[in-house]
Amino acid sequence: MTTRVLLTTNSRDRGSTSRTLEAWTHLLPEHGIAPMVTLGADGPLLTALRSADVPVHKVPIRYFFDWRNPAPFLAAILKLAWRIRRSGAALVHVNEHEHYSVAARAAHLAGVPLVVHIRFKPEPDMCEWLFKAPYTPHRVFFTSQTQMH
Repeated sequence: MTTRVLLTTNSRDRGSTSRTLEAWTHLLPEHGIAPMVTLGADGPLLTALRSADVPVHKVPIRYFFDWRNPAPFLAAILKLAWRIRRSGAALVHVNEHEHYSVAARAAHLAGVPLVVHIRFKPEPDMCEWLFKAPYTPHRVFFTSQTQMH
């Protein structure tokens, strides 16, 4: 049985965190996981993923809520929720916690669990704001043990 997982990032380049995400798209199928990717824009990462026949779509998630103009934030949530539902994903992984607010709301709207990758130690206040119910992640992945202390 294959599990479909949507890996979401706002990156467009093939450096740093994107290299890890790209490697997962090659490794996960061996374990019964069918990865799909959404990313922020055209660029080297999109080209590489398409060349490797990874299902990939442009869905920017770098939006932050602004009371004066909430439309871009809300539109990003709806677009990603639509992509999650259309993909049949059983799980969503957001590759950068700073983009968690759009991905968490989209996954919640689509009724799909979400996991987040944290790459540095965020302040407690940020965690309380970012991960508040009902957008609490189902799992949190840390890059290193030092982030947990």
